[in-house]
Order: sequence, then C-alpha cells, then structure tokens
Amino acid sequence: MKQNKAKIIGVLSILMVIILVLLIVIGVTKYIITNNETNNNITNNKVSNIEEDTNSLNKQQKKLNNLPKDYNMQDAISDGCFIIANNNTIYNKKALDNFIESLNVKAEKRQDSKLRIVQFTTEGDIIITDIEYKVSEYIESGKTKKRGNYIVTRDNTRDKWSAENDRKIEINDDIPEEYYKFMLEEKDDVIDIKLNLLAEINYVEDAKIYEDIYLGSYSKNANIIEEVKSFFGKIIQSQKGYIIVEPNENEEIRKSSDQIVISLIENNDIIYKPGTNVKITYSGFVMETYPAKIDAINIEIKSVENFEIFFTKSEKASEKDIILTKQEMDNYNYNIYSCGGSVEISINDETMSLREALLNNKITMDEIIQKANNDLKNEIIKGDMYKDGGGIIYKYDSYTIMKYHNLEGNRDVYIGSPEMTMGVK
Repeated sequence: MKQNKAKIIGVLSILMVIILVLLIVIGVTKYIITNNETNNNITNNKVSNIEEDTNSLNKQQKKLNNLPKDYNMQDAISDGCFIIANNNTIYNKKALDNFIESLNVKAEKRQDSKLRIVQFTTEGDIIITDIEYKVSEYIESGKTKKRGNYIVTRDNTRDKWSAENDRKIEINDDIPEEYYKFMLEEKDDVIDIKLNLLAEINYVEDAKIYEDIYLGSYSKNANIIEEVKSFFGKIIQSQKGYIIVEPNENEEIRKSSDQIVISLIENNDIIYKPGTNVKITYSGFVMETYPAKIDAINIEIKSVENFEIFFTKSEKASEKDIILTKQEMDNYNYNIYSCGGSVEISINDETMSLREALLNNKITMDEIIQKANNDLKNEIIKGDMYKDGGGIIYKYDSYTIMKYHNLEGNRDVYIGSPEMTMGVK
C-alpha cells in the first residue's frame, strides 16, 4: 500500500514538473510571439507604407507622364500649379502658401499634401517638380504613431536645352521628415525653395549621404499674379509689335472695351492675320484706355474651348459630298468633303452643320486638325501617316478624318465613318 502511495506521489511529482515546464515553454513562446508580432507590425506597417508611397508615386508619375508634351503656361495656371515665369512674374502663389500652411501645424495633425512647381527656363522650356508630403502610421510598443516623408518627382523631359541623359522623370522618395524641413530661404534678391537638411548626421560606412534639395527659386521683387482670366475674340488689326482683338459679344471683358490691344514679344515670329479667331489669357487687369490694354499671358489661335463632331451615316449620301470648297473661304487651300453621310459639330452646346460653323467662322478646319494631331500624339485616338507626302488618317470611335498631303498636291480633308480608309479622291 505504501509502495502504491509512493508511486502515485512520484507520478504526480513528474506531472507537476512536466506541467511547470510546459507553462514555462508556453510563457516563453507567448512572449516571443508577442514580441515578434510587435516587430512584425512595425515591419509590416513599414512595408505597407512603402508600398502605399510607391503606389502614390506611381500615380503621381503617371500624372506627369499624362501631361501633354506641349504643356504650357495656360495649362499650368488652369491646373493650379505654382508657376515661376522667366519674366520676373509668378502665378498662383496661393498654392505655395497653402502647402507651407499645411506643414506649419503640429506634427500629429499634419495630413497628406502636394505642391506642383512649374518653372520656365531662360529659353522658355518647362521644368515640373512635384513635392508630396506623405503621412504614414506605424505601431511601436503597442502604440500607433505617425511620421512624415517627403517625395520629390522632377520632370525634365521638356527642357530641350538640357543634356539628353537629363531629360527624364526622377523620383526621390527617401526624404524623411526628421531630417528635412520645407522652407523658403532668402539670398540677396532671390528666394530659394528648398528641402533643407535640419542637422548633421553621423554616417556609417557606405550609408546614403543626405543633402539639401533645391526645388526652385524666384525673385523677391517678382510680380505676383493671382487672378488670371481669358476670353475669345477675333483679330481685327495686326502689326509687327501688337495686335488688336475684338472680344466676342458674350465675353465679360467686352464691358470694358470692344477693342483690346495686346503687345507682342520682341522678335515674335508668328504672323497673326486679321480675321483669325484667338483665345487670350491675361493677368486680369484691364487698363481703361481705348483700345483697352491688358497684360497677355498667352495667345492661342483658337475659336472655342471644346467642340464635338458628329457623323451620321446615310444610304442616300454619295461616296463624296462637298462640305466647303477652297474658293468659298480665303483661309483655305483645300476642299473639305463628307463621305457616306452628314457632318455636324457642337460648339458651346449649339449644334449645327460643319459647313455652317466654318462659313460663320465659329471654328476653323485647322483647329479641328490641330486637335486631331494632339489626340493622336497623346494616344487618345489611333491613326497613321502615309508615305505619299505626309497624308494622315485620324481614327475616332464614331468617325474618321483624313487629311491628304500627297506628292500630287492634294491637300483635301475627308470626314466619314470609322471604317473609312485612305483611298477616297
């Protein structure tokens, strides 16, 4: 009996030892798992945020890639960019001020924010710089914390005077907030826009060296333009140094004057013919003289902001019907035809035949072809150029435009169905 009792006590002792060992193992395992989870949370959050930043960068880079190659001052103004022109003038300074204001709040209250700087070179080319402040969250010691990182994307693809190897889009996404501060630094008469390195860093061997990041600069005495306006009109007089434009009847500026004089830059090589439709973008101030004077930012040969062409097939229509002959309009050296149907155009919510629109100078065929060229260049539509001297076909979803330019001297334009091919003569 005593032996049995001793055996039971021995077994219980062994079981207690085993249970104690198991508890210790479980405790250690739980600690390791918990510790790993914390570390993994930090790591995973870091990876997640890097991926998020990368996605954001990809979107940002895609936006830059989607900008047209002929991106200009008016485009940048319309997009709300901070613009540094090469004539001691800056536009949309409020965009810069708003970005700075968003960074001046307490760190825990900061949110994602962006600024696009468009700076013109001395030669008139554009350099675009995107600055993005990105907030990410991570877990440390069981607490959620925030940190900020700057991302700078620079687009030099339009700077024709730079070295070919420099004409590219570059991204710097390793600009931690603890190292850098966005600031305006005054030097003599110039204000530099920078991401300034806050302090010296003790580097280990082969570590990345951080330096100040220059983003742009402008004069302290720059002319600040915040209000930008535009109007459509027709050139009624053209001289070497200026043009006079008659604003359209519905334009607000016409309340000031029915004639606006616009100075042309020195050595201007564009010939503006009287009767040409133009879009004028200006600083917003009108000098009350007669003709009235404005500070023009951009002059475009353009009749309307947007238009839409409609082609309607018709079995009764012949293979080729005349829309307009070159004898009917002085500005045309070619005929315009419809093929297998009728062509209409919508301008400012008013739909009319293309013939009526062209005859009444509401739009020009040159503008329609120019838009088609831009749509083809920006891969909005498909098309092709033929080896007959430079004829081009523009393939839209609901119609096709063909512009002949063959060696025989044919310059005519044809508008027809999407199935139409180069071959109508």
